[in-house]
Amino acid sequence: MSYLLVILLCLCLSGCGQDAPPPTPTAATNAEQTVPQPPTAWREGVTSMQARDYAAAETHFTEAIKAAPQDYHAYADRGLVRALDERYEEARSDLTRASDLAPGMPTVEYNWAMYYKLQGQLDGAFAHFQNVLKKEPKNAWTLYGIATIYADRGETDPALDYLERAIAANPAVADAARAQDHFRSFHENARFQKLVQ
Repeated sequence: MSYLLVILLCLCLSGCGQDAPPPTPTAATNAEQTVPQPPTAWREGVTSMQARDYAAAETHFTEAIKAAPQDYHAYADRGLVRALDERYEEARSDLTRASDLAPGMPTVEYNWAMYYKLQGQLDGAFAHFQNVLKKEPKNAWTLYGIATIYADRGETDPALDYLERAIAANPAVADAARAQDHFRSFHENARFQKLVQ
């Protein structure tokens, strides 16, 4: 199950529309107007996480925290890496710090949802996914996360409703739905087949 969650996580990190660090301006007319670039170490951590090199990702996120201790991104992502490694107390500490720095930020809420989902605590995951949707109602990977919770609970109609919304927001979700175990029991369902074709 955790392998499938990793796929979901990597797809999300590759660009699911959640809040992102501020972009680097291409041309600034005034140094005071420039938006700070996120630490290189954080970007390298994201790249390592997407490559499933979690040890390297954790190292990069730790470096990013040292470089910018008030930036929530590295805390949130290091927390997720530690949750993937089943180091839940350390993960909780990092996610709590990220929440303190950026209350209600969609990325932090999404990572909390994954923290709970990795532990099989579907109610906690569901609540945090819902928090993301309050700010980003068309966030494809969050909609997909909710669909997987309903699927895991055997609730076909809401699972397919959320899956349909997720695919409408990002057609790549269909590939994940076809490949992951969450929807294995749905493969003969006509509505599921139509959604993922």
